[in-house]
Amino acid sequence: MSDLDDALSDIAAIKAQVDRTASFRGFGPAVLLLTAGLAGLGGVMQPYFVAPGAGAVEAYLVFWGAIAMVAVTVIAVSSVVRARLAHGARSRSMMLRVLWLFAPALIAGATLGLAISVAVPETFWLLPGVWQVVLSLGIFAALPALPNSMGLVAAWYLLSGVSATLFGRADIPSPWLMMIPFMVGQTLAAFVFFLDSKRSDGE
Repeated sequence: MSDLDDALSDIAAIKAQVDRTASFRGFGPAVLLLTAGLAGLGGVMQPYFVAPGAGAVEAYLVFWGAIAMVAVTVIAVSSVVRARLAHGARSRSMMLRVLWLFAPALIAGATLGLAISVAVPETFWLLPGVWQVVLSLGIFAALPALPNSMGLVAAWYLLSGVSATLFGRADIPSPWLMMIPFMVGQTLAAFVFFLDSKRSDGE
């Protein structure tokens, strides 16, 4: 039995190594484009939901938080379905790996948003830049499980986040500071995964 146990252990180690080195193909280009559209819709609708004055901080957080939750939910549901088709029995371990790598950025983004709104609400104009930089760090952290070209998306969010921090000071952050960066970033991500799927189909 020891030989059999050794063989099974070797097979499990090989599968784990494959999971660690393979790119996750559960993100669909169409869904990523949909989230780009959500960002565009959010930019258009922000002036109707976030008005200057008392409650602006809370309204801003709720408005963009709701859009983020819809985007994350749509991506998550789609990813579960696509991962099963793309990775088969390995889909669960692949999804958990991506989640493990990326989850700290999601938690940090939400926590920073709440902390700023409660402790220093007068600086909530920083939120668009902070969220984009945190997202950039999350993508960089998850790169071992993603196509290499996603580094370009991470770099875009880092650049847009720093730019929003430098030039975005206002009573209420301009809708453009969320609309343009996320429309461009999500569209670029969709293009990366589209090319990756074509490359995988050709192998």
